[in-house]
Amino acid sequence: VRRISSGDEFERMPPADSHKSALTPSQIDTIRKWIAAGAAYEPHWAFVAPLRPAAPEMAVGGFDSDAWCRGPIDRFVLRRMLENGKQPSAPASRESLIRRVTLDLTGLPPDPESVDAFLHSTSPAAYEELVDRLLESPAFGEHMARYWLDAVRYADTHGLHFDNYREVWPYRDWVVRSFNDNLPFDQFAVKQLAGDLLPTPTTDDLIASGYNRLHVTTNEGGSIAEEVFNRNVVDRVSTTGTVFMGLTLGCAVCHDHKYDPISAEDFYSLYAFFNSLDDQPLDQNIKDPAPVISVMSAEDEIRLAAVDARIASVTEQLETPRPELDAALQAWIGQARESFLAGWFDPEDVTAKSRGGATLEPVDDEPGRFRAGGTNPDTDVYEIGGRITDGAAALLRLDVFTDPHRPGVGGGRSPNGNAVMTEIRLWVRPAGSAEEFSEIRLAAAVADHSQETYPVAAAIDRQAGSTNGWAIDGHHRNDQRTAIFAMADPLPSGNHEFRVEMEFGSQFAQHAFSDFRIRFSGEDSVRPLVMSDWHLAGPFAEPNGELALKNNFGAEPGNNLRPGGVLDGDYIPLGDGKVEWKARKDFADGAVHVFTMESGAWYLHRTIYPVGNRLRVSLGSDDAVAVWMNGHEVHRNPVARGVKPDQDILELDVNPNVRNDILVKVANFGGAAGFYFAASDSGRAAFDLYPVLQKEI
Repeated sequence: VRRISSGDEFERMPPADSHKSALTPSQIDTIRKWIAAGAAYEPHWAFVAPLRPAAPEMAVGGFDSDAWCRGPIDRFVLRRMLENGKQPSAPASRESLIRRVTLDLTGLPPDPESVDAFLHSTSPAAYEELVDRLLESPAFGEHMARYWLDAVRYADTHGLHFDNYREVWPYRDWVVRSFNDNLPFDQFAVKQLAGDLLPTPTTDDLIASGYNRLHVTTNEGGSIAEEVFNRNVVDRVSTTGTVFMGLTLGCAVCHDHKYDPISAEDFYSLYAFFNSLDDQPLDQNIKDPAPVISVMSAEDEIRLAAVDARIASVTEQLETPRPELDAALQAWIGQARESFLAGWFDPEDVTAKSRGGATLEPVDDEPGRFRAGGTNPDTDVYEIGGRITDGAAALLRLDVFTDPHRPGVGGGRSPNGNAVMTEIRLWVRPAGSAEEFSEIRLAAAVADHSQETYPVAAAIDRQAGSTNGWAIDGHHRNDQRTAIFAMADPLPSGNHEFRVEMEFGSQFAQHAFSDFRIRFSGEDSVRPLVMSDWHLAGPFAEPNGELALKNNFGAEPGNNLRPGGVLDGDYIPLGDGKVEWKARKDFADGAVHVFTMESGAWYLHRTIYPVGNRLRVSLGSDDAVAVWMNGHEVHRNPVARGVKPDQDILELDVNPNVRNDILVKVANFGGAAGFYFAASDSGRAAFDLYPVLQKEI
């Protein structure tokens, strides 16, 4: 009143420069009378601590309050009704009670079963029991959380620009759990405002602090990051004022608050707290802009705990000494060693020459072994020829020995004792024949040791070059080396002439073998399972999944399969065009691979080099799948499913004497097409065994 009636222009409200009219004497007098009549000044309710008022002791108007009131709140309600000349209504029916309280506590109407149970309950505490059940219902937390989530501006999208999906639902679920668990409000507030700043924050604490990142975000082109960052922080301060203080702090972003004791300095003190968050201003239009955490579901946490317990149990078993297992392992290694070493034989009438002019002298009493001497060219090719008499051959073995005249270095002719064989190749023909030699592809290779970045497999990859090949690491290791090469097409029993060429074309000069020996083995049982890369052709469009599986699009047996499989660039005719086979080196076995989202059919082909008589194959597909082995259908499953490992297990008959073709057709009914493949030949020794035997080899 003093300000609105002041004669001082600098004190009077409203001020002259506001261009607002001053209050009239009549208006000022009305305010004076209102104050004189008992109007009391009250501070903003947000600054007043709530106090529990005493309930009225006496009924008003003679009404028997003790009989009607069942609790303190009823006394306040009854007094107000009676003061206004109203009488309480009759007690509500049970149907009305359960409907009201269920809607109040869950936001949903009661289901018929709950209504029937409440209506027929004879318990004197039926209503209290009903309330307890509703408070324990998950729907209670969901209903209560709706109001809080609205206040803290929760949304499942960014809010601006593309308004993309934003993955913050764990915060929503945490709020629901907090209400259902009756989390005390002080903890509810602390965890949201600063859960990440607690001494040892839990995952729930970190989730709760996501409250600070629920504001609208954007990545719109032309946005200024600093401006957006400021807007984000202002939003955090203003929202905190609204939901935790019951105040509109936003006015103080520009000036001291006109009506509440909040200064601009107060606002920017809070601003400094929220200004410490380390997220980026722009959201990149992605669902989870950093920083983020991974959150497991409650079910997964239980499963993880079970897995951890299982790991601990198994680890304890593994670390417990088991002498009987150690003895059994050594016995097995001995048997494998004996079986492995017994199968090698020496070729006959072996000769060797060097294209570079070196001398390759035979070593007495060791057929197939030669020692290099004389000229030591920068690069060289060794040619070894001879006969295999009355024997089958599936493996070629190469032993590299150290030079006894050069102690302390490996088996190479270089000054440091190293050697790099850039390529090894094998040719054969029937003994006594005048026909040309035919090359036998070496399909797999292992060695007891390879120099890093120079694996033995690089010696059979047909990729010529001075930086490729098998290096024996002779400048670091002064010991014998052994490599074993598996033939793609084993030689049957009989008399054969052979030629082996070992090329030494490394960028490092004079890196040829000093002393070496070749031997053969017909023990096909020690050859590994060797398969070519996959080739993929498709898609062949067909929206009807059943027809996609049924129709032959030109790749099924009798069409477009050359002997030995397909090659990159081969094609399947399709009307006036064609669909090419594409090599897919990235399709590793034992992993799920996804093609596209198109409906139709895809074909996959690979060559399986000779193995035993049985092959175990594990398949997965999205959706239906069919399999052909060497031109014969062996499996068909017209199923609609998502691809996973080990969905179909097949035992396939294979020809151990020739290459085998396997063709897989995947018919996709919708969504993403995919497949999984893994194969094993349990009856064979694995190449992993060879390092165990390296000293004996």
